[in-house]
Amino acid sequence: MGQNKWQLERRNSYPRIRNKGNGIYGKDIKKKISFKEILSIGVEEGLDYLMFGNNIKIDVDNDQNIYVLDSQNSRVLKFDKNGKFLWQVGRKGQGPGEFGFAEDLIITENELIVAESTRIHYFDKNGNFKKTYRVEKPIKDIIACSDNQIIASLLITGQVGVGCAFFTKEGKLIRIFKSQLGKKIFEDRGKGKAKLIWGGGYVNIFKNNIYICLPEKYEIHAYTCLLYTSPSPRD
Repeated sequence: MGQNKWQLERRNSYPRIRNKGNGIYGKDIKKKISFKEILSIGVEEGLDYLMFGNNIKIDVDNDQNIYVLDSQNSRVLKFDKNGKFLWQVGRKGQGPGEFGFAEDLIITENELIVAESTRIHYFDKNGNFKKTYRVEKPIKDIIACSDNQIIASLLITGQVGVGCAFFTKEGKLIRIFKSQLGKKIFEDRGKGKAKLIWGGGYVNIFKNNIYICLPEKYEIHAYTCLLYTSPSPRD
């Protein structure tokens, strides 16, 4: 069995997790873990609702229904846990419930939420359109959604770093959580005029902590995430 060489250290007051080895299974991981395919959805030629574009994302609800965001074809399709097609919503356009290029989707207990860089669309769980709002900052992915706010990773162009922002469900910016950790990658490359567009980083939230992954540096940085609450009348 290989050695687990995860190392926790700090740099510039930020906690950092670094993998310095092969993990607990080492080079024998293929002998320890195996996967069995239980479902396949999509064909190269056939029914329209089974032919996806080359940019798709999925989410799954509590009943194991599968929601497929087919960005290239400007639609969201719903399948049950056995792969049976149920319905699809969306089409190309700039109107309410229409998608220019959808970036991400998320399923909550009662809603399907589809995000473009500057708009957020709301549908009920049956695919009925509810409302479209504009967002004040371009977003890339929806990280989480609560009753009164959305946490999304930012679409960063011409800036260095990976970040996320808190929005109201109506798209109003609450505050930005910005990481300058991408600056080290930028300096290492020595490209003084280069622009970093997202850069392959990833942001997620788990138990009120924000985790920022920098794949080129094999690092994960963790921060405490204090969710936004409206100020009281006395503040």
